[in-house]
Amino acid sequence: MDNLRLPRLLGILLAVFGLVASASMATTASAADPGTIGGTVVLPTGGSTYMSLRNLDGTSVASAGIAEDGTYTFTGVADGSYLVVAESSQTVLRTFYPGTHDAAAATPVVVADSQPVTGINFEAIAAGLITGTVTVPSAQPMDYYVGVRVYDEAGVLVGETLSNVSATNEFSGPFTIGGLAAGTYSVAFQRSSTTSWLAAEFYDGVLEGSGLASATRVTVEQGATTSNVDATMEFGGSATGVVLDRSGDPLAGARVTAFTPDGSLSSRRGVTNEAGEFFIGGLSTGAYHFAVTSSLGEVFHGDVLTLAESSTLMMTLGENTQIGTFQYPSTFPDVPAEWEFAREVEWLVAEGITTGYPDGTFQPWNSVNRDAMAAFLYRLAGEPQVDLPPESPFTDVDPGDMFYKEIVWLESTGISTGWDMGDGTAQFRALLPVNRDAMAAFLHRFAGPTGEQPTESPFVDITRDSTEFYDEILWLASTGITTGWDMGDGTAEFRPGEPIARDAMAAFLYRYVELFGRG
Repeated sequence: MDNLRLPRLLGILLAVFGLVASASMATTASAADPGTIGGTVVLPTGGSTYMSLRNLDGTSVASAGIAEDGTYTFTGVADGSYLVVAESSQTVLRTFYPGTHDAAAATPVVVADSQPVTGINFEAIAAGLITGTVTVPSAQPMDYYVGVRVYDEAGVLVGETLSNVSATNEFSGPFTIGGLAAGTYSVAFQRSSTTSWLAAEFYDGVLEGSGLASATRVTVEQGATTSNVDATMEFGGSATGVVLDRSGDPLAGARVTAFTPDGSLSSRRGVTNEAGEFFIGGLSTGAYHFAVTSSLGEVFHGDVLTLAESSTLMMTLGENTQIGTFQYPSTFPDVPAEWEFAREVEWLVAEGITTGYPDGTFQPWNSVNRDAMAAFLYRLAGEPQVDLPPESPFTDVDPGDMFYKEIVWLESTGISTGWDMGDGTAQFRALLPVNRDAMAAFLHRFAGPTGEQPTESPFVDITRDSTEFYDEILWLASTGITTGWDMGDGTAEFRPGEPIARDAMAAFLYRYVELFGRG
């Protein structure tokens, strides 16, 4: 081969290889592009729905609209096997390609090599419908939304809607439930967890308490309407009572539910008013459990905390039953609701200022130690960020001590300086009880400037000359946080040297927050 032909031959070979490479790249790019699935679906006369593309496990992949001529197209479909479905509507039964309601009998549509798949044509199955009218008693001139539910032969809920019953329409309202396969069904009215005056029932006046198996069956044929499935509702029984919090005060905004654990009777519920009172209507004849749910947790009838411990109460259609008082059990067994400062102790728990002792008690009569006082005030302040110093500000408080952070915070704010030891150091004496005069000083410093100070002592045992924290105690009395002890002769004592008990400390903090708020 001469030198003139060699470059020409090389050029031809490079051109050929370039074409092959370009073709290969084009094929790879095409394989990465998604494919399409399309066809035509024939809908029942007057029917409308949409198409869905699903994985073989039934999970949704995509949806598509149906054009006026019945055509549809799914775009952006990756390689794989799919179910093509005309979805359920009032007039259309969910239909899988090639025209079956049974997903197991569906024919998968396969997309391979990103090639378009066409001709997926089939006829959607016409659905059956149930229609009727709901009528309610006219004794309550109001509009109702009555829930209507349809169950199949296995007791599975297959359809539901609302009937808008209007007082301006002779207390009646229509309903329609479609998308049903041929078969027999039970139709229930107001059989759901709700707030209602109306008792649940099945078609043909069968009471809910008779059970789903006793309901009169309604036959539906393919593409046909079964009409006149009507219901005349009755007012149910009712239950009234009162809910109290842990301190015995009325609890507003608590939800009270009447229910059966097996769901044989529909749940009904009410909400307490400012007086803690509740009303629950729409109860069937039967035995119900009652539960109260609020920010305090859940309590059952009998003031117990578990369903297993609770008892049932018999309700009767059309009758009211006063079921008494629910009260949340006290947080601490040693602070019952009748305890003098029970309300304040429960507040202290609710605010996260105390959790009590590890054994579950509060020990209200115990003195408040200085370290615990630091913890109470720190939590009352909202647990602010504390920059811990390299060394403890007190020689008797180590970084590993329980309330070290809280004590450091107390010192950093100037609420406590501890005891000056005269050698440049200070002690905090964490385990000493807090006396009432020191408590007054702590709260006064915690509050900061609060206006003009009183000058005359309301206590016979508090004088300027003899009392270290005279101004602080007078401030405490002027705010109403303390009234001291009434001596029965028109005078009062503060008793500054007495240690303050934990329940009294709860009361002082409660009154403080009522006046000044937290933080």
